[in-house]
Parts: sequence; C-alpha cells; structure tokens
Amino acid sequence: MNINRARRLRDGILICTAIILFAHLFDWLLPEVTSTWNNRIIDRVFRFRANSTAFRPAYDDTVVHVDINQSTLQRLKLSHLDRRHHAKAIANLGAMATASQLYDFIFAAERSANVDRMLVDAARRAGNVYFGLMFFYDRGPFLRNRSLSSDSPTGAYLGATRWNLTSIDNPTRLPAATDAIITFPQLAQVSRGLGSLNLTYDPDGVYRRYPLLYGFGDAVYPSIVLRIVCDYLQVRPGAIVLEPGPYLTLKSARFPGDAQPRDIRIPIDLSGQMVIDFIGPWELMRHYDFADVLRASDNHAELALWKNELAGKIVVVSEVLSGSSDAGPVPTDTHYPLSGVHASALHTILTESFFQPATRLSRIMSLLLLTAVVMGAFIYLPALAFGTVAMTTAVAYGGAAAAALLYFRSMFDFVLPIGMLFLMLVTMLVHRAIESTRLSAEARRERELVEKELEIGRRIQADFFPLKLPEVSGWKLAATIRPAKQVAGDFYDIFTLNESRCLAVLIGDVCGKGVGAAIFMALFRSLIRALCQQQAGENEYPPESGRKWAQHVLRRTIEQANNYIAVTHENAHMFATVFFALIDARSGEMIYVNCGQEPPLHLGADGALKQLTPTGPVLGVFPDATFGFRSVSLKNGDLFFACTDGVSEAPDRQGRLFPADGLHSILRASHRSLKDMLQAVEVAVDGHAQGESQFDDITMVAVQRDTAAAAHKGATAG
Repeated sequence: MNINRARRLRDGILICTAIILFAHLFDWLLPEVTSTWNNRIIDRVFRFRANSTAFRPAYDDTVVHVDINQSTLQRLKLSHLDRRHHAKAIANLGAMATASQLYDFIFAAERSANVDRMLVDAARRAGNVYFGLMFFYDRGPFLRNRSLSSDSPTGAYLGATRWNLTSIDNPTRLPAATDAIITFPQLAQVSRGLGSLNLTYDPDGVYRRYPLLYGFGDAVYPSIVLRIVCDYLQVRPGAIVLEPGPYLTLKSARFPGDAQPRDIRIPIDLSGQMVIDFIGPWELMRHYDFADVLRASDNHAELALWKNELAGKIVVVSEVLSGSSDAGPVPTDTHYPLSGVHASALHTILTESFFQPATRLSRIMSLLLLTAVVMGAFIYLPALAFGTVAMTTAVAYGGAAAAALLYFRSMFDFVLPIGMLFLMLVTMLVHRAIESTRLSAEARRERELVEKELEIGRRIQADFFPLKLPEVSGWKLAATIRPAKQVAGDFYDIFTLNESRCLAVLIGDVCGKGVGAAIFMALFRSLIRALCQQQAGENEYPPESGRKWAQHVLRRTIEQANNYIAVTHENAHMFATVFFALIDARSGEMIYVNCGQEPPLHLGADGALKQLTPTGPVLGVFPDATFGFRSVSLKNGDLFFACTDGVSEAPDRQGRLFPADGLHSILRASHRSLKDMLQAVEVAVDGHAQGESQFDDITMVAVQRDTAAAAHKGATAG
C-alpha cells in the first residue's frame, strides 16, 4: 500500500468512526426524530404494499366489522342507540354462533336497572362478549407501589382477572396502570372478559404499534385483542411466556380446524408493543351494518343466513359516525377508526403476519458492510467514482431494506445507515478536496523549487559554453544552443590550440533529456576539452603541416574519453553522439571524427554540398572502440555547418520532419553574418513546427573560411 492509500485508510477510519459515534449520539439524544423519519419511510413501503397486487397481504375474514354509522341511524330512524339496542345486537350475534364479540365501547356507568339487566342477560347468554376498559398509567417504569387499590370495585375486579405470566425477564418497562375506567361491574362479571382499549401513537401521531400488555400490581393485564386471541386459540395465561424486547410466546395455540397445537411468537418491544400489519385502507376489511344485525332476529330464515355468514367470526362492533373523533392516521390511511386498529392487531396475530425488527447483530453487520464499501471506494477510487459508489451503495441499501420489509417482514433502519452514508460521503469529499488542495500546494511548491533549481542548473550549464567565441584570423565563427527544457543534453565548444594555429570545433548530443542528460553533457564537453588540451600540450605542434599531429591529438582525445565513460560510468548507460574536428588555421585542412552525430555539411564556395558522415560508433558505449578519422579542405568561402537532431528531426503537427532542402536553401542564401544565418534556421524550424512545442534541443555550429577579410584586416592594420 502506497503512502497516499495508507493516509486515506487512516483518515477514512477516523472519519467513519467519528460519524458512527455522532449518528448514534444523535439517535440517543433525539430518538423521536430518527424514529419518526424512519417510520415515515416505512409507511411509504406499507402504502406501496397495500396498493400492489404482488405484495398486498391476504385478508382473513375471521375478523369482521359491525359498524354503527350515519346510515345505521337513518335506517333505524333513531337519533342515537341505547343499551336495549346493544342488548338485542349481542343476543343476535350470539345466536349467529360468532366466536367472539369485541365491543369498542366502555359501558362505564349503570343506567336504568331494567335496561342494564337486559344488557347483562344478553351478555350472559351469548357467553362470548368482550368489553373494553381504559387504563390511566405512568409512561415511566413499572411502579408497583402505584397499583390500583383492591378496595374499590374497579380494583377488585381487575385484581381478580389479572394475568400471571411466565416472565423470563422482569417487565419493568411495561406501562404501569395507576387508575382505570371499566365496564360497570355487573356487566363485566358476565362478560367473557375485559381488555384494555388503550392505544399508543408514535411521536408523529401515527398508530403503528399495538400495546398487548400493561403492568398491574405484581402481574400484568392484557389488551382486549390479546385476551380475545388467547381465548380463541385456547391459550391460558400460564402458557404465555413474556420476554420483553424479543417475544411474547403463546404456547400450544390451537387454531380452529388444526389438529396439532403450535407456539406463536409475537415480536414485541420493551414496552410490550407489537408492530401492526395493516393490510390496507379501512374499506378493505369486511363490514356489516349494525341495523342489519339488529333486524336479523325478526326473521328466522334471515337469522339462519346470518348464522352461516358469521359463524366462527370475531366481530368488532364500533361506532364510525361521521365526525367521530375516534380515528387517527395509520401507515395506510390518514383517517382510520380506532376499532380498525384493534381489528388489524387481531388479524396480525391470527395470520401470524408479524414484522420482526432486525437483530442487533444484523444491524451491526450491515453497518460494517456499508462502512467497508465506502472505505474501499474512498481509498482506491478517484473522487467522482467514490461519490458514485457511495450514492449507489445508499440506494442499494435502501432497496435491500425495502425488499427485506416486503419479502421477509424484517424491519431494518433506513435513516441511520443512509444518513451515515451521506455524512461519510460529504465529509470524505470535503476531506478529498482539502487533501487535493494541500497536495496541489505541496506540488506547486515542489515544482517551483525544482524550477528554481533547474534555472540555477541552466545558468550553470550556460557557463560551460564559450561566453565569447575565439577570434582567429581568416575565419568566421558562430554557434547557438536553445534547450527544449530548462537544461539541455546538447553541447558544443570552439577553442584554439597552439596559439590559435589550430581551431577545435565540437558538437554533440547526449542520449535522453532533462537533468541526467545535462549532467553527462557537462561531463562529455569538459572531458573532451581537457583531454584535447592535455594532448596538445604534450605534443609539440610542427612548424610545417600539422596533419599527423592533429590526427594523433584527435585519436588520443576521443579514445580516452570513450574509455573513461564506457568503463567508469558503465552502469549509467549514457552515451553521446559527437562530432569533433581540428582545423589548421593556415591551410584550412580539417581532420574530424564523427561518432554517430547528425552528418554536418560542407558547403563549398561553388555551391557543392557534402555530408560528413559518421566514422565510428557513439561515444561511451564500447571500451576500446575503433574510430575512423577523415579530412576535408576548407577553401576560401567554404562553409562548415553542424547541427543536432533538434533541427533535422523537428516535426510539424502531422509528424513530418523539417525538410533537408529547406535547410540547404537557407545555407546557400546570402546573410550578413553567420549569426543571422543560424537565426534564419531557427525561424524556419519554428515555422515548420506550426506552433507545437519544441521537440528537442536545437544546437548549431557554423565555421566559414574568409581569407579575403583577413587580408583586408591585415592591410588596414599595416
């Protein structure tokens, strides 16, 4: 792992850890906020499920409604119903062989003795009527010292009918009843049982959960739904196991028609609440009009038909009059009668369509997986790809959580993981931006430092070239170098030997570009000059022809330079193409060696052009290499021109090289000086490049013999 990735790994771990801690702290401090957001997302899944033919849960019509609505009163020509009507309805529903009658009322106070007796007698004969009660309770821990007094009729009845469950854990978080309103005692005693009608809505006012149990003294008291379910499935209180947090287990439940009993495990939270499986809007359940039930006993045949229709059903009787306040929002409906909440809770348990909150382990594993994906993308991917992966991961998690809810009834958190992913994405992108800015600043400082060092190197390198070319009688000299970068790998040198009787001309090109080539350029140029001057000093220049002397000095210089580079700097794998010539200033004879250099040109005064082709291998590769030496005579007006491949191989935008005939035309043209001629070549090369950056170092050397100018100078001096 490189340094950048190691740094990203460290920073990513710190960012993810901080965000996870922050998110859980926020959830701990403001649980209502996160739970509300999460519930609203789940509500959307519920609504989609209710409207989808593929995912809509099947309705079991064991649970049906008998509604008292405006139509009921109009058909009965009444302004309200009294207890005689309810007594007759109870009797009729009993005669219809219903399994249970759930009355979403509290007949709290005694009224007329005759009317109350009718209601009591009807409930006794039916034997399957459940009435409600309303608890007043503390929402704090289970406080036994605030239980109802057994001296009151209410306390006496509730104490006699409370449940003693098998509890694996102390149910200290169940709502603790401190007072209650119950159905008046005579009716309560003949009923099948009372149960709590209390409902608890979530912080946003939506009913999503159903409380099954309440704390009552040293025991618990059931909701009306749980009491009906246990009687319907023949489960005694002693066979109910309470595990606050995970489950409420109904042991050996017997469904009608099933030969074998089975356990039903109802997922509950620490407060004993179950998530309700709302199958859809209020109208989706089966509904009957209270007026029809009331009139059924007027005709024996019709009563028989009703018996066939409602036998074995659990009937929920409730008022759903227009303008009734007994309604509230649920996930699938914005105005839902609370009797529908009781019916939906009954339906949830009887169909065992429970929603199971994700386990702590699964939540931790999913969070670790999401964090690992984001971390991996943060470490290995560029910013745009990282953002794409993080957003895709969030969408994929949301889809997976929705699928788990639809297919497996498993409830994963939406808000906390996706919120953490979003915070990680934003924080890591900001970190990337800051880190990129810091690295850019560091790179800019390093680049400025390098450029400064290269500028120093350029100035130092410039000192290696002659500040002023020597003045030799009868000869014109010019040279130029233009690096492609700050420093060059090309080099040239022009110097005199033996009191200007011999003129040394050197041009070369080191392989490669940049600083490495520049360093070896300095080495090649200095080495050749020093060796040449050493050889010239050790061998006296003859008074007559210097051909043999020049050949000896040239050979010894090139061979020693080649062997030194090839042996001493073998591991550097550096070499140079070199053209080196010694010119007799008096005779104009030039002895030269061309070590792989671009062939210089000899342009005669008559216009004849000759290339001085290579005579040996490049310098610095093969020790003890053999080099050939040739000569050419420079007469009055003859021009010697040498350049590196920065001129001859300069490309245009289409990759075409600088034409040789174009160079020849410039050399043949008339110029005021050799310097002007070299400038003309540079201009032509730049024009050929068509604005493209310089391809390579451009180095040129020009030497022209001009004896007429020397004679004129001598005459002027005389």
